[in-house]
Amino acid sequence: MASDGTTRWIALVAFSELTLLDLVGPLQVLRGLEAPFRTAVVAERLEPILTDTGLRITPQMTFADIPRPDVIVIPGGPGLWPRWRTARYRHISKASLRPQL
Repeated sequence: MASDGTTRWIALVAFSELTLLDLVGPLQVLRGLEAPFRTAVVAERLEPILTDTGLRITPQMTFADIPRPDVIVIPGGPGLWPRWRTARYRHISKASLRPQL
């Protein structure tokens, strides 16, 4: 679901071994924003992801669904740094240097 030009996407990045509270806390607050803001938990694939608590979560969208979000929220957790070396996460890092909001 790409942006229609008026929707302001807030992408919360999901990855294996993320700290669940670091994802759910911001999501709880940001979901309360009114239009044009929309939130989505995104990952590379729409497959269940194991968090650092042992709970599995399923992303709502993929990176391809929202290629240029307006805001990117990256939770912490033991799984962050191993993934940060991948091309996808380096792309997110560079994109976050040019935020629109």
